This record gives sequence, structure tokens and C-alpha cells, in this order.
Amino acid sequence: MGIDAVMKFVTINELTDDEIRMTHYNLLSICHSSLSIGYGKERELCISRKDGCTNQYEVNLMSIYYGPRYERGPIMDFILIAEFLEFTFPGCIVYYGGDCDESYEVFNSYKREELKLHYFINAHRPYNQGGLSSPTERANGPICPLCKVTTNQYGWGEGKGAWSCLACGWNYSELADPIFQGWSDKFV
Repeated sequence: MGIDAVMKFVTINELTDDEIRMTHYNLLSICHSSLSIGYGKERELCISRKDGCTNQYEVNLMSIYYGPRYERGPIMDFILIAEFLEFTFPGCIVYYGGDCDESYEVFNSYKREELKLHYFINAHRPYNQGGLSSPTERANGPICPLCKVTTNQYGWGEGKGAWSCLACGWNYSELADPIFQGWSDKFV
């Protein structure tokens, strides 16, 4: 459906279980909507150790990638997460990319500033105004009744679509039966 964001980091020393749990707690308290802890009774930490590695970790993001030519995800959350990791674990190296990438770029302060500037200039407009990734996507989604902006398409199929306002969370989904529009505390 889309390119999911991936963030990994490497520390100088292996993190203890307590450090991983505390990082999990702190990250969720500052940007919980961009992190995954699982669903229902199956919960997990938002930080996981890479199998077989002592100092390589993944941040379990639950968000769409953001970058030039794919201006969708919450890049400011990703920047905050990377800065928090670098502050908490001096000398760590953070990597960022999309789940379709074979390798990830170092997400250092220079790269973060570059993406921040791209966001300040473009926000999500290039994607919302025609940077389509599916033949059934529409360049002009519904207008959010609160924010008065074109919504961001996040789903499609059989000539139907689903859109969401990235600011307030208003949804319009033709994929639901009946058609859903409004604010919801669950994914449609």
C-alpha cells in the first residue's frame, strides 16, 4: 500500500534490558503515534535488538516513509526520535529509509536538516497534488472540513480509495461499507 519508514541505530556499547525499556518508555511518551507496540494482547517494546547482534537495534515505526518524491510520513517525529537516540546514546549512529530500500542512509544532523528544510518548503503537497503511486489514486482527494486542505490518500482498491487529513485525522473511506467519513479512533 505504501512505503513504510524504517529506522535502525548502532550503539558503541550493548544496551542493557533496562536501557531498552527506558528508551521505549521515553520514545512513546514523546511521539507515540509514530511507534508500534503491537495490537491487542500481543504487545512488544518499540525498540528491538537485531537478531544475533549486540549493539544493533531497530525502532519499530508504525508510519509511512517521508522523503523527496514521497512526501507522506511524519518526518518531524522521525527527526525527534533520531535526535533523542543520539542524545541518549552518545556516539550512536542512526539510519533511516523506506522498507523497500536495500540499505539505509545515515540519518545524521546534516541529513535531518536537509529533510526538515524539504518539509518546511513542501510539507505533503507534492504527494497530495499528483505524486501518485497507484493508477487508482486520485490527485484531488476530499477536502478536510476542519483544516480545508486536500487529504492524503492512504488506501485504494477496485476503483475506491481512503484518505486522511494529516493534521487533524479526519478520514474519508470508500473502502468501508457504508462509506465512512469523520474522526475515528481506529483505522478504517
